[in-house]
Amino acid sequence: MNYIMMNIKRILKRKVNLVFMLISPFILVTFASMMGTSSFDLKIAYLDNDKSMTSGILIDKVSKAGSVYELSEDEIDINLINSNYEVAVIIQEGFEQKLLDGEIPKVSIKSIQGANVTFPVTAQLNSFMSAAVAFVESANGDPELYKMALDEYGRELFRLNLEFTENRAMQRTVTRMAIGFLFMNMLYLASQTASMLVEDKKKKLFFRIFTGPVTTGRYMLNNIISFYLVMLIQIAVLMFAMFGIYGMFYGDSLLNMVILFAIFGLLSVSFGVLIGTYSKTPSVASTMSSILIVPLSMLGGFFWDVELMPDFLQRISSFLPTSWGIGAAQKLLQGMGLVDIINNIAVLLLFATGFFILGALKKTDISK
Repeated sequence: MNYIMMNIKRILKRKVNLVFMLISPFILVTFASMMGTSSFDLKIAYLDNDKSMTSGILIDKVSKAGSVYELSEDEIDINLINSNYEVAVIIQEGFEQKLLDGEIPKVSIKSIQGANVTFPVTAQLNSFMSAAVAFVESANGDPELYKMALDEYGRELFRLNLEFTENRAMQRTVTRMAIGFLFMNMLYLASQTASMLVEDKKKKLFFRIFTGPVTTGRYMLNNIISFYLVMLIQIAVLMFAMFGIYGMFYGDSLLNMVILFAIFGLLSVSFGVLIGTYSKTPSVASTMSSILIVPLSMLGGFFWDVELMPDFLQRISSFLPTSWGIGAAQKLLQGMGLVDIINNIAVLLLFATGFFILGALKKTDISK
């Protein structure tokens, strides 16, 4: 216990760790919150291949995020490359029919300027799709009843319910983006704390530790416990920033969200330990963290919906722990419970176990 407390003190003395623990969460949550309320005018190109009542109203909804212009498919890519338009929205043929058939039709969003630009459009799409799906369910798939509901869209009869649905969809989108940023921050903090393993080896601290009754396994366990306790402190800061100060939406249960963060924290620690045990110097550990965390965050869907990526990248994403983490968060934000994310939790724990095992395979070299 004394060694664990000493280790925690060592971690907290490092300024970079305090930045990741106390400062970065507030900056990232503030950034996500500001993006949710941004009102800058976008130039949005669109292509409506469905020409249905639903797709027409969808385009009207998207126009709330900026000015919309209809282009042909050939014109869209070249205009995006030339920055004539920031975002393009493409609706495929059969969009309305798929919706009536109980499917969630895909709307393609193209942009070369990143998530900060696509976010307002994505928020409006999510808002409309939430309302449209609700209409289909209320009409039991009846096209006439569904179109009657659509016809009343925006009128007084539906205004209060739609405002609630749209606001909740926007809240989910903002919170999801904040969670993605914070998950990435947790990975960086874990990597920074675990770099102490490299420093201990470099400073020959092992030789002093192992002169006492301390085995390599116990040394590693004490480090993992101290790293995870620090991670729990950060999670408390994250929860306070997101839900205490900014009042972000967390689904039906705050406890469920806390549990998910705690599990992702364990994954982050295992990831950091893996990097720490396989790095020979602190600079190598830092470089490895940057090289691995950014792609894991991007492909995992931390910055944008995975559905917006090409199919082959979506397939790659399904094999990454980050994708399963943000996927679980999305389910909780949709009102699901722990039972509904049990597969996500199992995959995260499986990855964490695998990372710890890979680190343990290297631990025999630690004291050499």
